[in-house]
Amino acid sequence: MALVRLPGMPWVQLGAANKMGMANIGSLIQATGLASGASFQWYGNFYWDDGGTHTIDTTGASMFAMRQGDSNLNDPATIFKFGFAAIDPVLGPPARAVVSGLNIIFDVSSQHTKAAPAGHATNSWVNYVPTAGSRTIATGDYVLFAGQMVVRGGTDQLQMQGGQQVYAMALPTATYFSTSYSTSGVIPNLVITASDGVRGYFHGGYICNITDTAVFNNTSPQKEYGNIIRVPFPCIMYGAYGQGLYGLGDVSAVLYSTPFATPVEQRSRRIVARTMSSPNSYVGYYMFPTPVNLAANTDYVIAWRPETSTSTTLYFKQVADPAHLSIEPLGAACCGVSRPDLTSPFVRTNGGKDLFTLGALLGGFDDGASVNQMQGAKVYSGSGWVEKPVKVWDGGAWT
Repeated sequence: MALVRLPGMPWVQLGAANKMGMANIGSLIQATGLASGASFQWYGNFYWDDGGTHTIDTTGASMFAMRQGDSNLNDPATIFKFGFAAIDPVLGPPARAVVSGLNIIFDVSSQHTKAAPAGHATNSWVNYVPTAGSRTIATGDYVLFAGQMVVRGGTDQLQMQGGQQVYAMALPTATYFSTSYSTSGVIPNLVITASDGVRGYFHGGYICNITDTAVFNNTSPQKEYGNIIRVPFPCIMYGAYGQGLYGLGDVSAVLYSTPFATPVEQRSRRIVARTMSSPNSYVGYYMFPTPVNLAANTDYVIAWRPETSTSTTLYFKQVADPAHLSIEPLGAACCGVSRPDLTSPFVRTNGGKDLFTLGALLGGFDDGASVNQMQGAKVYSGSGWVEKPVKVWDGGAWT
């Protein structure tokens, strides 16, 4: 085995709470249904946690889970639905479901009045059990999920919240319908559970219950915040990246090993506040003085450490269920942590529901071969990159 660097910029960004690939979370925004027939619709590729094919119906663990906004559902005449429907291949853009009149034709749906289920709490994460139909979805399928105010009673309104786009997206796309179709800027914020319990998401979605900030300094009750970094193969960490409010006090991005026993500092990079472009919120990249090897399936922590009594800020998102972090590339095991001093072990924040805007610059991936089978590639020896021979498998032999 040898760690082979990427041929260009030698790292990729992994581990930070992000939206559309950027270390950025921002606020949740919402789409509102204010008339009978009004709907919001999300369309894009679907992904199951196990990469398989699963069915959502009225049995087993089937569930639609999402963040509800400032919904006002009090009138007994109100009827609303959520579910999967077929995409109309002719009348877009923007993307839209097949309808009969104004009503979306759902394959599988959850229909309710204001009285059921028990709560439609304002600004909260809600779970809806399908009440009719069935839909089988394979990983990679294009799917359309919609919420519709089928009948609006009185002044009721139905609002759903998702992430705000950083830039215009082609897929997944969001559509809003009231009296006409228009493009919405709400990124899908939806967790689907199949009848067999496997979870799924829109690829490019943004799963979030709330967003918040950690404001702290070297005299605060919590001295460091960060994220667990755990990769299923050996690799090299070049540094950190993230988004925060720097203030006018220096901070350090610090990598720790054995974070839940006796944390050991492996690398750090001090960020001198007076040399930043601004004390306000920006994404930054912080290379370590030298790279460091990470072992496979081993917990590390990348932490944000204020070096002064001037407060700094890290953003974080919080999900309703720790398992929802499986939408992130490093999975649900890599969540937010903190510790009260510089000697204590790290502890998961909010029961593993948080993810901060701080991640790792990773590269030098396992080539799957021994060093003496390589040619023409650079491998990291622990102190520098060296040229090694490579042999290529042609299907029958190494050549």
